[in-house]
Amino acid sequence: MDHDVADFIASDDRSYSTSNWNQKPLNLLILTTVANLVADETRVLHLITRFLNGGAEKTTENTLRALNTAEKEYDLRLGFGAEYDKNHVKEMEDEDIDTVCFRSIRHYNPFTAVVAVLAVAVYLRRENIDIIHTHSTEAGIIGRFAGWLA
Repeated sequence: MDHDVADFIASDDRSYSTSNWNQKPLNLLILTTVANLVADETRVLHLITRFLNGGAEKTTENTLRALNTAEKEYDLRLGFGAEYDKNHVKEMEDEDIDTVCFRSIRHYNPFTAVVAVLAVAVYLRRENIDIIHTHSTEAGIIGRFAGWLA
C-alpha cells in the first residue's frame, strides 16, 4: 500500500476544511474499504441452482479451482440448490472449498423462491460474505434479492 494512503487512513485528523469537505470523507471511505478487502480474506459465495454435470457447473468448478490457487487469499464457499451430485460436492470439499446446500432453491419453482431468498440472505449476513457470484438464472435472481436484503 502506498505510504500516503496508509498515512491518510491512520491519521487521527478528522477535521475538514470547507474547500475539501466533500472529497476527503469519500476518499477515506473508499480507501478504508479497499484496505479492509486487501488486508483480510475476501469471503466469496458462488451460488448455483443445480450442481450436477452441466456447463454452468463446470464453469463454477473451474472458477473455484482457479480462485483457490490464486495469489490472493479467498475464503471460497459454494452454495447450491436441492439438486446436486454428491461426488462433485465431495471434490469441492476435498479442495478446501466450503459447501452449503439451500434446499429451498429448486429449478423452475417460483413458490420456494421467497424462502430461498430469505435463507440465502440469512447465510450472507451470518457468514459475513463480501461477494456473491451467481451462475444460473434462478440462483441469479435469488442471489440478487438476498444480497440486497443482507
